[in-house]
Amino acid sequence: MKVGSLLAALFVIASITFTHAEAHAAQYTVSELPVPPGYASCKPWRIDDAGDVAGDCQTNPFTRQDAVVWTDGRVTVLPTLPGGLIGVANGLGPRGLVSGTVTSTSQSCAATWHNGVLRCLGDAGSPQVPSRSFNM
Repeated sequence: MKVGSLLAALFVIASITFTHAEAHAAQYTVSELPVPPGYASCKPWRIDDAGDVAGDCQTNPFTRQDAVVWTDGRVTVLPTLPGGLIGVANGLGPRGLVSGTVTSTSQSCAATWHNGVLRCLGDAGSPQVPSRSFNM
C-alpha cells in the first residue's frame, strides 16, 4: 500500500509541475524583418525583450554593409564613419542604446548609436573590433 500511495503522490506532483509549466509557456510572434530599399539581404544578430532587433544589411553586388535596427516592424539604417564600408549592430542595451562596429577605408572602431547618432569608442587599428554587449 505504501508503494501505491507513493506513486499516487508522485503522479500528483508531476501533474502540478507540468500544468504549471504549461501555464507559463513563452508566447512568441514571428515577424518578417523588412530589407531597406537599396539592400539585397540582412542578418539579425540580437533581439531584446521588447522585440527590437540589431543586425546589418548588405548591397548586392557588395559595395557596403550597414548597421540596422528593426523596431516595431520598421527598419532604420544607422550611420557609419565618413567613407564607411561596413557597419554591424550586434548589441542592444537599455533606453535604445545600440552597440556594434564600424569600418571605413582608414579606421575601425567599436561603436554605439543612441537616437541614431554614431559614437566611435576608439580606433583599435584593426578591421574587426568587436563590441557585442553592454555592462550596465
